[in-house]
Amino acid sequence: MTEIRNLLIGLEIGETFSQVAFYDRRMRDAVCISTRAGKEQPAFPTSLCRLYADQEWHFGREAEYFAARGEGERVPDLYRVFCSEQPVLSGGERYEPWELMAVFIRESLELLGVYDVLGNMKGLMITTPVLDRLFARNVTRAMESLLGRTTGYSVQDRLESFYYYCISKNLDTIRRPVCLLEMDDHAAQLHMLTGNSERMPITATVRPLARTVLAGSDAEKDEALLSYLRENLDDTGFAAAYILSDGFSGERYPLSAQYLTERGRRAFAGSNLFVKGACFAAREKSEPGRTKNILFLSKDLVRVNIGAEMLVDGERSYFPVITAGSNWYDNARSFEMIPARQDRITFRVSGMEDGYEGSFAIDLPGMPSRPEGAGRLLVEADCPSGEECEIRVKDLGFGGLYPASGKQWKKRIPLSREAGETVAAELAGRLCALPAAEIPYQIASIGADASSLEEICFFLYHYPELIDSEILCEDLCTWFEEELGLRELAKTVRAALYEGNDLAGCIFPIFRAAGYIAETGDEDYRRTLRVLMKDSRIVRMKKKGDALAGYGKYISALGVYRTVVKNVDEKKEDPVFMASLYHNMGAVYMQMLLYEESLDSFKKAYIRFHTRESLKTYLTAAAIARPKSKYEEILKTMHVDDAMREEIDRAIAASLRYEEPAEKKDPEEVVKTLMAQYRSAAGLPGINA
Repeated sequence: MTEIRNLLIGLEIGETFSQVAFYDRRMRDAVCISTRAGKEQPAFPTSLCRLYADQEWHFGREAEYFAARGEGERVPDLYRVFCSEQPVLSGGERYEPWELMAVFIRESLELLGVYDVLGNMKGLMITTPVLDRLFARNVTRAMESLLGRTTGYSVQDRLESFYYYCISKNLDTIRRPVCLLEMDDHAAQLHMLTGNSERMPITATVRPLARTVLAGSDAEKDEALLSYLRENLDDTGFAAAYILSDGFSGERYPLSAQYLTERGRRAFAGSNLFVKGACFAAREKSEPGRTKNILFLSKDLVRVNIGAEMLVDGERSYFPVITAGSNWYDNARSFEMIPARQDRITFRVSGMEDGYEGSFAIDLPGMPSRPEGAGRLLVEADCPSGEECEIRVKDLGFGGLYPASGKQWKKRIPLSREAGETVAAELAGRLCALPAAEIPYQIASIGADASSLEEICFFLYHYPELIDSEILCEDLCTWFEEELGLRELAKTVRAALYEGNDLAGCIFPIFRAAGYIAETGDEDYRRTLRVLMKDSRIVRMKKKGDALAGYGKYISALGVYRTVVKNVDEKKEDPVFMASLYHNMGAVYMQMLLYEESLDSFKKAYIRFHTRESLKTYLTAAAIARPKSKYEEILKTMHVDDAMREEIDRAIAASLRYEEPAEKKDPEEVVKTLMAQYRSAAGLPGINA
């Protein structure tokens, strides 16, 4: 061959023999490579043999030669190995099927005689008699090991190669049926290529017909074959026939040959149709255009779209998960998202041909309870066959803010109308802009780390009171740059910091990079920041304590509250503010089971702001912290009426009511959870930090 760059290659891997071809741009045709000098003999055995002497692999005719001489160990039934996931032992070593396939593909392509054929290859199509997931998966892993990427190659069955061969010869081919006759001495089978030109895009299909048995003398076989052809082809108006057979000839089957060529019909015989069709398919997939208005509806083609309504870059849009119009073995997607609901994810389904639309949901039982938007899911979808797809969901947690539970869910969905259920379509969630960083960013104020841009945004949006120079700093810009690859964002935030911009000037570029905040929430958040910046230092400190308490950082919150008490002049301060401060301190003490301190704080809150609610809170704490006799004395001293006593009794009874947990928990997991809660409350870093 003369071409050495941008090679378009077809490789047929058959059960017993294989072939390789390349697309000749000058001739505008596929050319098969002969395996023997001076002879047109493109087929070579589907065989691998490992020599005993040097442990080198040989393939094709060489493999058969060395195995026959006893100089090496031949891999038995190599094609079956390619269609399996069971490893093979050779020379005392273990080989995965994809490793052997990589050897066979590499050696097959070397027949082209081009230096660095893989490096100069633009497109490769591998075709095989029957395509299943294991064969397709082994091709993928083999090509990844050879190329280091998942693009530039594909795989299809022989019938799709037949379609590409026919369409490459004449685009009008599908306007009249074309038949493929596969036969040997004992049986024959027809396949019909037909098209529907009444719609756009034009659709084409290859439909297998019933197989027939051939027996008896050549004359009897000829009559049986003629009867089979008439029965299936008389009413089709077929324009041409392609015959794949080693034994068919006009002399041996005169009646059948005459039928196939009468009325100006053409008949072609040969053994390289499929490898050439694969070569034309490689051209079409690498340099698309010729068949852009034709859609081939193979049996492997997915006929429905499955996707979800997602926020992508802040805009609500349809996000495809399984795409109609592509083969099931090529249909796989993996992405990370923040769910809109904690109990389920809703997907949309639509038919490619009939316009059908529906939806279905994947329920997520056992998902840990977290604030809205504080969870990250890994969603993986692929098609185990042409009849169904499988969607798998895994809880990734939310960095150090909310640890992963490790829970997983999966659901199989039929690739048909049956996929739709009576579930209303709704927003599934937010698409994560980038993968999580390997090295997280430490948020010092809450003693937790963030591994993604979305986690940083969640903290900034939900805890504006905790934003300080320890999070908005040069270290954050460096993290954006080095861990997430967001150089422009790092540059923008760094400039805002050095120019002394207000909080909004530093924060909103981060939100925009993640598509985190919609226009409706933009002004609300700006208003929150403006109010926060107008507050006095004491008020801001108190809000910081409230935010820490809300996040469960009780010791840190108490430290802030005590600093406020120490620095405030109570005589000049608003009594409502002081009551709120002491009430929140009391609530934190109560969470830490420090009942005396809690009671003292609630009493101070009531003294500073006499309301029925503050009195009720103080008395409830007294009922818990004091013996019953002392509690009764307090009730008398405070002149508490019967109605309030009953309210307090009901509240305490409700808090003491025990409910059997829905599922039993592993004691070790309970201990780990309690340790994590303690460290969180104490403001300590996580166990794995």
